[in-house]
Amino acid sequence: MKCRLLVVGFFSLLFSASIAHGYDGVDLYDCVISKKDRFNSSGTKLTSVRDILAQDRANYHRFDRRDAGDRYDNYFTSVARRATWQKVKLEISPILAQKIKNGGKVEIKVFIFEDFIRIKSGLFEVFPPV
Repeated sequence: MKCRLLVVGFFSLLFSASIAHGYDGVDLYDCVISKKDRFNSSGTKLTSVRDILAQDRANYHRFDRRDAGDRYDNYFTSVARRATWQKVKLEISPILAQKIKNGGKVEIKVFIFEDFIRIKSGLFEVFPPV
């Protein structure tokens, strides 16, 4: 019995350590890109992925215009930090970039690293649906 508990405890510890070290970036979050993210605060249509993603964060943090599925991030809370979208390397598939520009709701996960931002399709499903 003690041996079984030790083995279970060891694997539990190993599993939790792998989760903690699975992502070594600055921040990460989910968001849903919708029609309101494709227009700036003056009503001008945005045509670049970088501008649309920056507007999504401005809508979240500054204008309180959030989509269901948008999640908080600790990084893009200021205008200066949202300008990062224009400066850093952006890793995104051409197909996903086109979906973001085309319209409709697009669910994405955003991984922020020191010198680049990675965009992936879909949302993190941390908690199973109820």
